[in-house]
Amino acid sequence: MKLLFRLFFAGMLVACFFASCKKSAKNPTPTITNDLTSQGMKYTINGDTSSLPLCYTYDVATNNAATSTIIQGYSLVNGALGTKLLKLSVLHTSSLKAGDTFTGLSNDVIVGVTGFYTADGGVASFTSQSSNPQGTLTITEITSDHIKGTFTMKLFKPDDTNGTTVIYTITQGVFYAKVTKQA
Repeated sequence: MKLLFRLFFAGMLVACFFASCKKSAKNPTPTITNDLTSQGMKYTINGDTSSLPLCYTYDVATNNAATSTIIQGYSLVNGALGTKLLKLSVLHTSSLKAGDTFTGLSNDVIVGVTGFYTADGGVASFTSQSSNPQGTLTITEITSDHIKGTFTMKLFKPDDTNGTTVIYTITQGVFYAKVTKQA
């Protein structure tokens, strides 16, 4: 009887052990928090987290009374610029300020945001399309030396001008861009 009790007790311990193990999702959704305290970009692209440690911003004048503020993230490889690049171009007609939100730039407006992404030095690049603009960018903080914010974007092949097939979906994007002056 003692042996039967010990086997039963051991079986119950094993059952309790397996029942108490937490099951995890097969493909957990990564979460990126807006905690950048220094230069860089973080985002989720097609479900995978990614980051670019260098992020700069500069302004480019346009010929339609608007300014394009470029927020550009770069990868680093062995201390040198890598080939991965994510560029967000914010077209605006007044000074940027915290709280400004821009949506995907369409053909019929002059204020909005466009995106450009390459992972391999420009051999294959992907862009937002003005005929199917999908994305947002929000400025959360702006000073004379940096701009912080959040973004989302859907990107297409450059020749997919109608924006019919999404290649990259970027979510949970955050950036801390150092302000540089265009030479």
